[in-house]
Amino acid sequence: MILNKSMSLLTSKGEELEVATMEFKENLKLLEEQLGDKHYFGGEELGFLDVALLPIITGFKTREIYGKFKTEDEFPKIFAWANRCLKKECVYKSIPDQEKMYGLIVEMRKKFGVE
Repeated sequence: MILNKSMSLLTSKGEELEVATMEFKENLKLLEEQLGDKHYFGGEELGFLDVALLPIITGFKTREIYGKFKTEDEFPKIFAWANRCLKKECVYKSIPDQEKMYGLIVEMRKKFGVE
């Protein structure tokens, strides 16, 4: 569900974007509760669930800009988890750069007539 909400970023503005951002933040809160004090969702090692959730990392910058919040401030455990994941070479090399993703989203929003 958290990944589906990311698509709303492409086509939403105004109140619809605010609702999508609120729902995204609620999902991050649930993830943070599940992560607890563990380094990764499965414990001390990167696991299947971590890998499945990695796509959300690529959208943090974009969500922060359009949603007007800071992941680091509101979800410090998720932010720390993301940084731990990004330190793994296999992760770093396999997910898109946040800056490039932000640029792509801006261009797509223009194409959809949202911006």
